[in-house]
Amino acid sequence: MKTPRFFCETALTAGAILELPKAVAHHIRVRRLKDGETVVLFDGSGHEFEACIAFDSQGHCTAKVGKAQDFERECLGRITLVQALVGQEKMDWVIEKAVELGAASVIAVPSTRSLVKLSEERTKRKITHWAGIVHAASEQCGRNHLMNVSASPSLKTTLSLLIDSPKLVFVPGATQRLDDPALLAKIHSAKQVALFIGPEGGWDSREVENIVDQGGISAGLGPRVLRTETAGLCAIATLTTQLRW
Repeated sequence: MKTPRFFCETALTAGAILELPKAVAHHIRVRRLKDGETVVLFDGSGHEFEACIAFDSQGHCTAKVGKAQDFERECLGRITLVQALVGQEKMDWVIEKAVELGAASVIAVPSTRSLVKLSEERTKRKITHWAGIVHAASEQCGRNHLMNVSASPSLKTTLSLLIDSPKLVFVPGATQRLDDPALLAKIHSAKQVALFIGPEGGWDSREVENIVDQGGISAGLGPRVLRTETAGLCAIATLTTQLRW
């Protein structure tokens, strides 16, 4: 059976004995792990550590950290998914699966047709919530680097952060294919790509123009219209396969 993996916000060092965070200790109890059993801990720095767990007389769970182990499970290039704001369940799904598929970053961005609008306070709460999804998904899929999740105030701001990256904006009916050799060569050379996915109603024409004006390319994902929570994940999977990332 697969050794249980847990994320620790505390920086891990070989040989350390530490009391595990409450959330981790809770999961260990739920899984009925016992004194002396081995778990894998990671802190997002790129390493993972085997650790031996123990419970003290008060029921606190501690772990003796073993040697750092290097397992590289990241994509060979950097994929940024720019996802227009959508409903909570859809956004949670996109973030979880983007972690599993190897995206380096997800940027949530407001758009004209987004049904969701976030205040500054709600944005802070969302970032915390999304970070928890990243931690859990990383535990499951084996990534030792954490995917970054952020919320941008505008599409304009987002484009200013991605000046050097090839950009693909997905529009139903666009004829640019993701298996085009020239496009793949461009992305491979840059070692990065930004994928712009609209909300439920898609990007409006002005937003598409803004992205194209900043060097973006309108691209399609085949003859069928995909849901917003499907499109970005399809694009990531297609490109990682075509690029052998």
